[in-house]
Amino acid sequence: SWGTVCGIGFNKVAARVVCKQLGFPDAKSIQLSSSYYGSGSGTVFLGNVQCTGNETSIAACRHSSWGGSGCSHSNDVGVVCISNNITNVPIRLVSGNGYSSGRVEINLFGTWGTVCENNFNIVAANVACKQLGFPGAVSFRGGLYGSGRGKILLEGVNCKGKENSLASCDHLPWGKHNCEHRQDVGINCETYRR
Repeated sequence: SWGTVCGIGFNKVAARVVCKQLGFPDAKSIQLSSSYYGSGSGTVFLGNVQCTGNETSIAACRHSSWGGSGCSHSNDVGVVCISNNITNVPIRLVSGNGYSSGRVEINLFGTWGTVCENNFNIVAANVACKQLGFPGAVSFRGGLYGSGRGKILLEGVNCKGKENSLASCDHLPWGKHNCEHRQDVGINCETYRR
């Protein structure tokens, strides 16, 4: 049967676990009052939820006994997740030999991260260079401009060539990857038309 989760003690870390469990990259906000989405029905299954952030399911987080939360539906929690359909995010080139070359980094909600070379090709490099205002790409390669830091935000980038931004291309869900930073893609952009 379906039930709800109590908002008392629920925090952003728990919201992230919920969103990732549902296939979203992250949580945007938490609604700690049932007045936002309305009260649920049935049992309040989980209360006092405490997650570390490494869990793959909200049920794996520490919590009070199932159905023993002591909460009423007026404390039902709601979560707003970040959509995977984000298409307009800034990119930059870092650690290159000039303004037209470097490791590709992408900014998702104020956090800079890198792009994995897996499936990345010259079409994707062209889209990235055009997003930065260059006519196109000369070359690309994983590890070309060293390893980045922080999150690897994109993998499996598959561009058709008509996209206005790298984030508009098909790709795995934000933050989902099977890469290491040594695979961070670097590009060299054209600075003029031949």
